[in-house]
Amino acid sequence: MHRNPPWLAEAFDLFLRRAHEWSIADIVYCMGELVASGRVPEPTNERYAIGVAYVCCGYQDYLDVGVYARSRYDKSWPIVEEIRRNIDSVEAAIWRQFEVEGDDDVSLSICQTLTEREHGG
Repeated sequence: MHRNPPWLAEAFDLFLRRAHEWSIADIVYCMGELVASGRVPEPTNERYAIGVAYVCCGYQDYLDVGVYARSRYDKSWPIVEEIRRNIDSVEAAIWRQFEVEGDDDVSLSICQTLTEREHGG
């Protein structure tokens, strides 16, 4: 990542296209650091927008680009607080969620189902 290879954005786009509900948050989470640092442009792939929901719902290993570690499905962390803490980096993707459908592997409805099951609503 620190070498900033020219194929980095294309590689992450490929990862996004192949992701499933169990891997999308980790991919989007890693991309978030690259987007925030300006190393890659924010992806236009609709799975990135949907993946932001998975990240905000706690389906990744680390929070705030590795500053605070927590386990998956941490029920004590309010989703809206996660969005507030990261609004500058997730706002565009959240608005994009109103425009995209998702698919059989990654969608907002799958994210909602997982969130209701793991966070109790």
